Amino acid sequence: QTEGMPLPVVWIPIDDPDPDLESGATEVAAQGIADGAALFNRLEGIWYDKRSRSFFFTSTSGGDAAYGQVWQYDPRSETLTLFFESTGGSVLDSPDNLLATPRGGILLCEDDASGGDADTHPLAPGITDVNRLIGLSPTGEAFEFAVNRLNDSEFAGACFSPDGQTLFVNIFGDGSAGSGMTCAIQGPWQRGPL
Repeated sequence: QTEGMPLPVVWIPIDDPDPDLESGATEVAAQGIADGAALFNRLEGIWYDKRSRSFFFTSTSGGDAAYGQVWQYDPRSETLTLFFESTGGSVLDSPDNLLATPRGGILLCEDDASGGDADTHPLAPGITDVNRLIGLSPTGEAFEFAVNRLNDSEFAGACFSPDGQTLFVNIFGDGSAGSGMTCAIQGPWQRGPL
């Protein structure tokens, strides 16, 4: 797909939205695919952006390089647009949760733990499959915002406080004491796209 090119959306009705899978009925996804539905790879995060009145969602393993995509669905025009596609793991590696920020940017939480590409980062010595928070400017330019230096767990659940001044984000952890946490990050947000 081409970044920035709106594609028309046609909704496909599902004949059996609650199939009895134990009796061998066809899964919902397979019903849609059989009727020509679009295919995405690992849909995981979605966020409604009040500013653009559209939805942004991630395809965690989507794109030509399979490092992830961000899509924008505009319900007013019934169009779907590829907003951003990663060209490699150093740019963006397996986006999962996301949020549209109060200032028009997008923040992506990487979930590289299942990627197994053994990437490293100079700010996280001794850790492989490093996870980061990656920002996208309103024009779709990617930049690194934060690196998980604690462990190889993913970031998740990023959201701003109601006043837009504090970003909360979780480090997922592995269930052991101290491996996960919630972080509160404060601005000055007005100086950047987030």
